[in-house]
Amino acid sequence: QIGYLMIGGLLLFYTIFMSYIWYRAQHMSKKISEPLLGIQAMIQKISQEDFIQKKPDFELAELDQTAESIVAMGHRLGKVTDDLKVAKESAEEANKTKTIFLSSMSYELRTPLNAILGFGQLLQNDQFKFTDMQRREYASEIITAGNHLLTLIDDVLNLSTIDQKNSVIDTQSVNIIDICWECIEMSRPSLLNRSITLSAQLPSHGEC
Repeated sequence: QIGYLMIGGLLLFYTIFMSYIWYRAQHMSKKISEPLLGIQAMIQKISQEDFIQKKPDFELAELDQTAESIVAMGHRLGKVTDDLKVAKESAEEANKTKTIFLSSMSYELRTPLNAILGFGQLLQNDQFKFTDMQRREYASEIITAGNHLLTLIDDVLNLSTIDQKNSVIDTQSVNIIDICWECIEMSRPSLLNRSITLSAQLPSHGEC
């Protein structure tokens, strides 16, 4: 009977011991698996651009430090993403501004070019019987349009100073009457070819 009691006691002991081992293994597995699932969920949210994450408290120090590192990484990624968005918007705005400027500059360059070609074609055309004074006047308009074109080209070449933010605003007084007459004169060749007369009533210089 003593032998049976010893065998029964050993079986009971091993049963209780194995049950304890199984319980501890289950508990440890839960302590590891649940934090790992939480960390995986945090990483997934960060990948969906939900960068600000709250760090949960884990019992295991290693997993707690890992979660803290992931939270810090999310904050850094959020800042980098915001900086990239701002840089992208600035680049798009700058590109849009340059496109508008170049489109306007294209028109501005064509205007004096058309004036030069127009006056040159008028002087070359024998159909119009121009006096020497008219020829000198048209030659003067060609020189004026050429100087205007040169100024525009210089402005385009100075775009590099704008990109480097080293541009200086140069304010000058201009005579609006002279500008109006210059525009009228540069338009004259194309108007003459179409038999169109352009006239303007502008105040004299003393009235400006």
